[in-house]
Amino acid sequence: MTNETFKDFELYVEVKIDSFANGGIFLRSNEGGSAYQIELILPGNTGDLVGERIPVSQSASAAAYKNVWKANDWNSFRIRMTGEIPHLTLWINGEQMWDVQQTKNDFIGGATEGMIALQCHWTAVYTPTASNGMPLSSWRPKAAHRYRNIAIKRL
Repeated sequence: MTNETFKDFELYVEVKIDSFANGGIFLRSNEGGSAYQIELILPGNTGDLVGERIPVSQSASAAAYKNVWKANDWNSFRIRMTGEIPHLTLWINGEQMWDVQQTKNDFIGGATEGMIALQCHWTAVYTPTASNGMPLSSWRPKAAHRYRNIAIKRL
């Protein structure tokens, strides 16, 4: 998590993610991890807009990321978030994936700013046997998310 909070911003980050390594980019997060989230998972819904510990009034799909994704390489994400009722836009490798205006402020207590965080799921469990039947198969052993060239611009 960032030490500072952000309201209106543009975030640029380059990511390189291994398959079966589930995580995300949290936007306007509180310390408990409630945030709008950009999914980072291969295979899966990389680039999708979802809520982490909050409902999201308008989710978004980045299914077109597959057209620009560079497998086993660095990929750039640019995320713009503005407004008390959030307006979010995502570009992957320079191509716009979605542009979403929320219908309301979904944050707990109507918060209008928060931290930016990089998330990885806490589990290292990969097999159903090892997880004792719990659905915790989101991280392959020795898989990683890598980040570089991170920049945040206040708007």
